[in-house]
Amino acid sequence: MTTTTARASIFKAGIRCEVAQDLIGALIAHAAHELAQALDAQNPDAQRIAGLRVQQQQWRDRREALDHRDAAQIEAVIAELGPLARRLYVAG
Repeated sequence: MTTTTARASIFKAGIRCEVAQDLIGALIAHAAHELAQALDAQNPDAQRIAGLRVQQQQWRDRREALDHRDAAQIEAVIAELGPLARRLYVAG
């Protein structure tokens, strides 16, 4: 592998890691939005609020567990969460 090819590969891996991080960040933001709406409800549902807080923490934990050196993990996150993020944001 040439130096230029190696650099390009490292650059691409970095971009893919950022994509995975951004997808998880979008899901954290979506959970935060849902949580804010649940908290603002006239009769807040404590069980839903607790569930959203747990979900948000799970997304945070997953983002923290990402290993920028593990290309397979990063690609799996993108493959799994890309469609989910798309569905959530299309649904509004």
